Amino acid sequence: MSSNFCSKPGYAFKFWTERHLNPPIVNVLGVIFRRAERYLSRPIPASVGKVCLRDSRSKPLRELNALFSWVVTSPPYYGMRTYIPDQWLRNWFLGGPSFVDYSSRPSDFEHSSPESFANQLRLVWKNTATMCKPSARLVCRFGGIHDRQHDCLEIAKQSFDESGWRLTTLRPAGNALNGRRQSTQFSEAQNIPREEYDLYARLD
Repeated sequence: MSSNFCSKPGYAFKFWTERHLNPPIVNVLGVIFRRAERYLSRPIPASVGKVCLRDSRSKPLRELNALFSWVVTSPPYYGMRTYIPDQWLRNWFLGGPSFVDYSSRPSDFEHSSPESFANQLRLVWKNTATMCKPSARLVCRFGGIHDRQHDCLEIAKQSFDESGWRLTTLRPAGNALNGRRQSTQFSEAQNIPREEYDLYARLD
């Protein structure tokens, strides 16, 4: 595969159908168990965790009843309208549907303008701040896509204005081709992904 992502079921079924192929039967649980046995052969420290699926623009995760020292995140990039469907595999593991729903969802980020997008991210940062300890740290990976030529770094910087978080460091993080030098040898001419950035912020 020339891209490091999980193929959608539709792609696979179309490929098999056009070539009159039958998909291989794979024991998914067996694969997971073998991987777990390899990585978890040594005891891991006891810990308590919780996974929540929520629109973080609307309200904080009050039910967690915790204050955090670190936040590490990568929100959808400006113009990326399939962010939720692209997470179908993760959501499936958490009890979501086993199919990809590309229908429009009101909970998706609004991409009508850079200003609107930055304002929505600001709501995320504000709600996140209410769940954090004083002087908490936040690290955000952000970038852009080809059909939107706006400065993604400026959008990210604007989103932190009046959010309660103070940006301390901005670092270039390369692009999506980093670490994929071999796979690109099998691809035809392609667009070079736009630069991504890591933004570090501190809760004032």
